[in-house]
Amino acid sequence: FSFTNPDDCSPAIRVNNRCTFKVIDSLFKDIHGKKLTYGSGIVYETNNKDRLNCNVEIVNTTFDNLGGRNGRAAFLKLAKFATIDNCTIKNMPDGGYILTIVHEGQQQGQARLNKVKFIDNMANCKDGGGGSGLWLSQTETYTLTECEFIRNTNTGDSNGGALGYTPGTSSNAKISLEFDHCFFQDNKVKSSFNGGSLYIKAQYRPVIIKGCVFL
Repeated sequence: FSFTNPDDCSPAIRVNNRCTFKVIDSLFKDIHGKKLTYGSGIVYETNNKDRLNCNVEIVNTTFDNLGGRNGRAAFLKLAKFATIDNCTIKNMPDGGYILTIVHEGQQQGQARLNKVKFIDNMANCKDGGGGSGLWLSQTETYTLTECEFIRNTNTGDSNGGALGYTPGTSSNAKISLEFDHCFFQDNKVKSSFNGGSLYIKAQYRPVIIKGCVFL
């Protein structure tokens, strides 16, 4: 997916109704979308809370150098958690959230990112998200399995080079985090801030870091 005028464009894909939606073996590249409210990759947004018709899968897909504001790679407003597996998010210029996942209707039991790579991204997310620009809400457990965070930079006045978890709203205040065999290398925060790789301010739920590598 690309545009002849990458600065003035709509999202590559926008879905306005609950449906079975699968993106497999695809590439979203060099779409800047400077005027977009959300991102220039995928926007899946609807206020219909029909869980039965909400089935989202993003597999073996790359998001490379995308613009916009909130959810630059993907903004997903879901009734149940999506499958996000073997994807790469890279070369994102400085900006807001990169991957935004919002759950509606009811709290999800578990959300998972599996083998997702965040490489050479920049983000300025004042209320958490870190250099990888992640936001996820309305779930009890958030598990990252064999994910890689390499050379991501948090450019804002906040903590967490790869990922910062500083819950500030009721939608994400009680999430249990699990990092299972993830890899972190050369992630950065601004001087005087903390957590070159991770910054976690867990107030209510446990955090598990298992078999991870930090370089």
